[in-house]
Amino acid sequence: SVKYNDTDQIWEMDKEKEKNWETDLYYFAAYANGGGVAEHSNSDLTTSFSNAILNISNYITNGATDLIATVTHRDNSSTFNPAPVDLTFNHLLSKIDFQFKNTNTENFSMVVEDVVLTVKTQATCAYDGTDASWNTFSKETTYNLSQPSLGSDKTTQVYIIGKDNSGEDITKNIANMNVIAKGGSSTIVEEFFVIPGQTEATIKYTVSFYDNDRNLVEKKENQVLSLFPNQTQ
Repeated sequence: SVKYNDTDQIWEMDKEKEKNWETDLYYFAAYANGGGVAEHSNSDLTTSFSNAILNISNYITNGATDLIATVTHRDNSSTFNPAPVDLTFNHLLSKIDFQFKNTNTENFSMVVEDVVLTVKTQATCAYDGTDASWNTFSKETTYNLSQPSLGSDKTTQVYIIGKDNSGEDITKNIANMNVIAKGGSSTIVEEFFVIPGQTEATIKYTVSFYDNDRNLVEKKENQVLSLFPNQTQ
């Protein structure tokens, strides 16, 4: 068997349990989850390996870390081969980015707010070294995503969002970095990891358009897009 040497940061044979290669068919399976075990404080998580399938049950993703795994074999049944075994890891989660683009035909600025992602964050995976099959989805989680970030400019401008009962302007301070000019774009979040295979993931947001005088032209609240992260990338 093998164990990880924290000092040298390498995998090496466990000298106390070392066993010579024998004439047989050997299978190897391993996974890594952002440098740690795939637990995320989930006591229900279990892993097993049978019939050349690595099973990760009740896995919970946190959106920030990827899950990679490998399954391979060494056939020593007819020819003795004590050479090292190459382990090639593949991604088991989908990585998604959120970007909003201002494609309106008028010269309006766009502001995106209240971005909320809803996904299932717990499932079970069966991996054979080539394909990952996810099922038994549960634990729906909602993420309030950060606002658009176009740079380091934190300067704000006053925008007029309406009138009160006496006809006075109702104003709102909006950071310049959160305003998307015509033809521009803004990334909400990068490298967000979700479990593939689910078909009920959604992103909800509010978008507002302002003219050159920073007057509100149109506001669309609670817009919903369906996401289908059904392939690992």
